[in-house]
Amino acid sequence: MKAVDPKIQIGVVLTCPFNWPWGVKTPADWNKTVLNTLKQDPDAVNFVIVHWYAQNPGNESDSGLLSSTSQNPLMMSELRQEISNDLSPAAAKRLKVFVTETNSVSYNPGKQTTSLVNALFLDDDMLSWLQSGAANVDWWDLHNGAFAGNTSPSLYGNTTYGDYGLLSNGSSVTTSSGNTVTEPPVNTPFPTYYGFELAGDLVKPGATIVGSTASVSDIAVHATQLRDGKLAVMIINKNPNKVYQVSLDLKGFRPNGTGIEYTYGEKSSGITYQHFHQFGKTISVQPYSVTDFIFNGSSLGKNQTN
Repeated sequence: MKAVDPKIQIGVVLTCPFNWPWGVKTPADWNKTVLNTLKQDPDAVNFVIVHWYAQNPGNESDSGLLSSTSQNPLMMSELRQEISNDLSPAAAKRLKVFVTETNSVSYNPGKQTTSLVNALFLDDDMLSWLQSGAANVDWWDLHNGAFAGNTSPSLYGNTTYGDYGLLSNGSSVTTSSGNTVTEPPVNTPFPTYYGFELAGDLVKPGATIVGSTASVSDIAVHATQLRDGKLAVMIINKNPNKVYQVSLDLKGFRPNGTGIEYTYGEKSSGITYQHFHQFGKTISVQPYSVTDFIFNGSSLGKNQTN
């Protein structure tokens, strides 16, 4: 292909570390086989593709899903190491990583996929992959369809079907009890749609990922500096019951006290926003919520939440 068009970009599919079928040897594992084959012409490829679904059906849990994103930097590190070992260190630095599918469960989606919990996961998942060095992250899917997956009462939410989509396609499914359940009208947003929209506040053309950490496991924080110099900060509260009083330490960034706050969480029918003209030192972050702050100001630094 490159003989015809030298500018064409070519990728290969690898398996995501620590997830099936990674490491399965029949007789050699997939990643090693692909990477060893590429040694014949390592410059022929420009990127690698992986897919990641955090859980398997029947084993979903809300706390497990929301804590699963801690694996993202480990998976990325292992993937880079495999490329370095089985292809070359130079290739490990050069090849881009595209996460072209990700969602909460590997197949047969249940009620968790259409709940607020999956919206919180989407934001932390996509931003964690990008912060770990992924060049692209694709959420699966825009439209998909209804499934009669896990509807355990232990999972948050009250829908009786699952759907990978950000938007409903209006389909129906027959549940295990024999009832037919129909989704809302076509293009009705699921909670993940609003999560995706909030991720878009940070992930814009020309934005730069800013180092960010949180001192408690229930809180996730992500940040980018936008092309216009503004700082975008996302705070996710993964606790279903506790209001956190969060202090933001914007090291190296000088906010001028003004900006916009966007919020989505429990009982939200959509994203709400408000302009602020004086930013306090402590923020109340509601249970099971995502809040984006767009700060006016300048400079770049590391953000710490307490």
